Amino acid sequence: MATLLKLIGVLVIILGCVLTYKPNLLSHTPLPENNYHLIEMRVRWGFLIGLGIFIFAFNHWNSWKVIISAFLFFLTIGIVIARAFGIIMDVFFIKQILWLSIEFVILIVFGILYKYAHN
Repeated sequence: MATLLKLIGVLVIILGCVLTYKPNLLSHTPLPENNYHLIEMRVRWGFLIGLGIFIFAFNHWNSWKVIISAFLFFLTIGIVIARAFGIIMDVFFIKQILWLSIEFVILIVFGILYKYAHN
């Protein structure tokens, strides 16, 4: 069962990375002309990356506090990865760096919650 979950997690991570790279692959909507909105379109697929990391890395299914805090932590990691990927691929915006720094702070908060829920 653990091997199957890790395999599913890797597949979801790969799917999230592919959709972050090409965000209109499934929806066939035209890409926005504004690079800021293009980065935001990429960030939506970061949830898949975070979900895949959660499925791959998490193995303590006994406490709901640990599950929820780990889920939020790994989802935020996926969003941070997708936003950083968008900033690298498209263009550097001060507002995107602001969002990235806010997400890092949220990631630290969720990491602390995960640490305390795990004990």
